[in-house]
Amino acid sequence: MADAYETIRGWILEGTLAPGERLREEQLAERLGVSRTPVREALRRLETEGLVRLIPNRGAAVTAYSTADIRHYFDLRVLLEGYAAAQAALYRTSDDVETLRALTHRFEELYRVISVQGKSREHIRTFTDINQHFHGTVWRASGNPHLPNLLNRIIVVPLVYRSFDQYSVEQILASVDSHRVITKAVAERDPLRAETAMREHILKGRDHALERIANINGKEPPTGGPAPEEKKPGSA
Repeated sequence: MADAYETIRGWILEGTLAPGERLREEQLAERLGVSRTPVREALRRLETEGLVRLIPNRGAAVTAYSTADIRHYFDLRVLLEGYAAAQAALYRTSDDVETLRALTHRFEELYRVISVQGKSREHIRTFTDINQHFHGTVWRASGNPHLPNLLNRIIVVPLVYRSFDQYSVEQILASVDSHRVITKAVAERDPLRAETAMREHILKGRDHALERIANINGKEPPTGGPAPEEKKPGSA
C-alpha cells in the first residue's frame, strides 16, 4: 500500500494526474501492477490529505481548486502562519533554531545546484519537502499544539509543488532569502519581524499561484480585497 500511496501522490503533485481527473481503481491498479485493495487504501489516505475527493457511487477524482479557493486558503495561511512565526520567536527552543538553520542551509545548497544545473522534477520535489519541513518546524515551535493540524488541512501541497515548478531561478533565490529572514527573526526572538517576514512570504506565494492560474485561464489575476465567490464546475 505504501508504494501505491507514494506513487499516486507523486502523480498528483507533479500534475501527471490533473485536477478534476477521475481516478478509477481498476485502471490505477493495472498501471501500478497491484490489486485494487492497496489502491483503494491509498485513495482513502489521499482523501484525508485533501488531494483526492471520494464521490459516493462514482469513485474518486483529483481535488480541483477554484481561484476563490486559492485566495481563501492563502488568506487563512497569512493569518495562521504569521501568528505561528510570532509565537515561535517567543517560545522556540535551541533545537528548533538549529533545525531551521539546517533547513535554510539545505535550501541554499539546492539553490546553488539549480542555478548551475537547472531545475529537475527531483529538485522541485526536494524543494517542496524542505519547505514543508521548514514550515512544520515553525508551527511546532509556536507551542500551540492545534496549529499543525489546522494548517495541514489548508496547505494545498500540489499547488505549492506546481508553484515551485514554475519559479524562475531568481524567484527560487527570493524564496530562499525569505526563509533565511524568518529563521533569523525566530532565532533572535523578534516576534514582530518573524510575523511580518512570514506574512510577506505567504503573500508572495499567493500572488504567484494566482498569476499562474490566471495565465492558464487567460485572465488577469485579481489583486487586493476579498476573494470573489466563484462557481465551481457543475454548480447551478
